[in-house]
Amino acid sequence: MGGFELVDDLRETLDDRLRMALVYEETQYKHIYLDEELRNEYSQSDIERLRREIIVLALGKNRLTDFTHVGELRRIIYDTDDAMSIQFPLGEHEGVFVSIDTENEAELFDVIETTQNWIDRGCPVSC
Repeated sequence: MGGFELVDDLRETLDDRLRMALVYEETQYKHIYLDEELRNEYSQSDIERLRREIIVLALGKNRLTDFTHVGELRRIIYDTDDAMSIQFPLGEHEGVFVSIDTENEAELFDVIETTQNWIDRGCPVSC
């Protein structure tokens, strides 16, 4: 489970405005990047609860595609007061999650493109 190439690509796009990037599977996750402020703000148990919640939200995507006829869900975007996060569900229990500061909202599509390019190279869990 890797992803440091993704972090390099995102840092090139965002400089120091990247908050978090993680790759997850059903039973494990790996923070490939966690901003120093977040390391100090959240406990390890907070981070574990976040990982579980991310997976639960991705599981809901299957239900959505059961009721809509617009194709597969590619991304989930979370827009909160302090952060914008993009989740890329890749399977039932795996995916990629990237978070940026809300002040970088204009770069959202750059983040999506950079992450999707990395995924398309086959890297999410296998790198």
